[in-house]
Amino acid sequence: MTMQGDSGRDGALHLYENGSIAQSEAHPMISAPPPASINVSRGRPTRQSSGDADGTRSGTATNGSFTGLFSFCTDREENPWWEVDLGTVLPVGRITVWNRDDAAINGAERARPLRVLTSRDGAAWETLWYSHAVFGAKSFGLPLEIETLIPAMTRYILLQIERVEYLHLDQVEVFLALPPIRFGEVTRLCMTRAGPRASLRMDHNSGFFSVCSTMLQTIVTLHSWGIVTEALDTTRTHTVSRDREGPEDVHAALFVPPADIDLPNLEHTAASYGPFDASHCHWHYRALDFAAITPFVTRHFTPLPAVREIEHRLLAKHGLDPAQLIAIYYRGTDKSSEVPPTKIGRFIAEAERILAAEPGLRVFVQTDQAQVRDALAAHFGPRCVYFNALPVTAGDVGVHHDARDMQSEFGISRFGMAQHFLAAVRIMARARHVITCTSNVALWIALYRGSAERLLQFDTRQELVGR
Repeated sequence: MTMQGDSGRDGALHLYENGSIAQSEAHPMISAPPPASINVSRGRPTRQSSGDADGTRSGTATNGSFTGLFSFCTDREENPWWEVDLGTVLPVGRITVWNRDDAAINGAERARPLRVLTSRDGAAWETLWYSHAVFGAKSFGLPLEIETLIPAMTRYILLQIERVEYLHLDQVEVFLALPPIRFGEVTRLCMTRAGPRASLRMDHNSGFFSVCSTMLQTIVTLHSWGIVTEALDTTRTHTVSRDREGPEDVHAALFVPPADIDLPNLEHTAASYGPFDASHCHWHYRALDFAAITPFVTRHFTPLPAVREIEHRLLAKHGLDPAQLIAIYYRGTDKSSEVPPTKIGRFIAEAERILAAEPGLRVFVQTDQAQVRDALAAHFGPRCVYFNALPVTAGDVGVHHDARDMQSEFGISRFGMAQHFLAAVRIMARARHVITCTSNVALWIALYRGSAERLLQFDTRQELVGR
């Protein structure tokens, strides 16, 4: 095929709230307030099979200016086509094709039968749509609307008439798809030269690491659809970790801003939105795809220096080396309705088995249940250590319950507890051995560990996994 015509290769287009367009080299992005309706074809390079010898006309079909006339016109030939290059592989959820209306039905009828093809690389093509229908123009509506439940992951979109005819159209619009977001909303979506970028406002409000799990799921899901999360807003969530005088956005007060690191190329499939789901807290952790998930943990959940300083202080105070620890995590007081608890004796038996082979190790215990902590401390004696800074309770209500006055009851603020708890989880993640149950806290021990190596897990049926 002979390729002619090109447009939009220089500069970048900005789409503002009032619909106006401006060109800029300094800020290369296309952004629009309604996240689900961003037109990613605006100003992108185009080509066509023939005609437009000056190389300018084909691109006017993506400039957003509806005239009712044809923006481009090929020669009358066998199977004429027009193509737009989105610049990178993107999740496309809707394509709208606007016909010309200045030649009445006769003119509109020329654009059939129309085949719409997609390609990631410009070489291998797949048919997305094929239609014999006559579709309309801006003045009387009824354009060709192609919508997909599962997005078409594509860089190139090609329109072709499969007969001897002219191909002439007014406008072609290609809209980015967003996945269903269960735990929050996209507050800003922009198209940069590196691809789509999003800001998220999270809504899920539960335990600290439960919130982290839903955030990670949302971030990974968006990325599997080709959209990178640049900013997070947790002002609607993390209530259990927020004080009246403390930071409003707990996540921003605990973790460094998203790091500029390489993220994996997650292949979107119809069967899955990505390699991570919050329900994976109840999986066998050895089944997690750590290579795919860990970069997102690093990018969005690396603690600030203040948390890392707490880690160092706790370790120094107790004379601990994580590489010489068996970390035991026992889920909290209020979790029995979610997953039946495993008997403490089974945790003790596994720790004793490890100590028999490696007698120089110490046992670190983390739980909010006083009975469990005291039973483990009594059994292991001087070999056992726990952090007094983290509160425990002998009741059946979690220490982070909203009704509690943390400062007066336990001598620590809610935010201070979040800092210390995060520090403790990271210390457990670095332990030589981990013995844990199934929970969001246990999941994050595995995620920060970066593997399930030397991690023993009592699953939802109290069966031991990992020995």
